[in-house]
Amino acid sequence: MESNEIQTGKSSPEAKRRRGRPRKSEEILMHKESSINPFSNLENPMEFIHHYRDMHYSEKEKLIKWGFTKNQLVCIKNVLLLDYPTLASFLHVTQRSLHLRKENDRLNPWINDRVGALLELYCYALEVFANPLDAREWLKSPTALLAGQSPLVMSCTHPGLLKTRELLYRIRLGQF
Repeated sequence: MESNEIQTGKSSPEAKRRRGRPRKSEEILMHKESSINPFSNLENPMEFIHHYRDMHYSEKEKLIKWGFTKNQLVCIKNVLLLDYPTLASFLHVTQRSLHLRKENDRLNPWINDRVGALLELYCYALEVFANPLDAREWLKSPTALLAGQSPLVMSCTHPGLLKTRELLYRIRLGQF
């Protein structure tokens, strides 16, 4: 408490404004003052994926913390040739929540983490197969090595994601 609050027992108007949730006008002002997403100009699907592959891990972490936009998510969806039900299942959200997002809205942190995992998996598959078509096909095709599930479906959980990455590593080494 400030000294004038202690003396009078009342809080000043400035103190009231600082407490609690900001007003809508203050939220808009804070949003404008926040830094601009350095990755927002990468809306071309293949350009975005190639740029992401070449990023240093700290830049990837910064992007995931900043948050992907719906436009970027749609780019990723288009590159992987995914439909909305599959994407929603991977992200653990409803299709409706994906459709209701506005184009430049940032996604929730836990969704951003899932999108980052999807991107990392696809980039690793590209590294192993060296062909986008082969990488996409492998991610979508059921395999006996993953109990008859596709790598994309298996990767919906963290242990499944680790198993899928292990399988990609074994394919890379030729031990499958």
